[in-house]
Amino acid sequence: MAIKYAPEDSIDNRKKAIENEYNALCMIELSIEHISGKEAIELVNKKQ
Repeated sequence: MAIKYAPEDSIDNRKKAIENEYNALCMIELSIEHISGKEAIELVNKKQ
């Protein structure tokens, strides 16, 4: 992620930032099992 969002940053700077913020970091992964909803009328009109 550091390379994606700060590609111009140096490797050492990235490592320092990660080490400083690691304890406050929280990442989660969600797996959607089911999703429902209605289609927007604007999208329905474009299909015709």
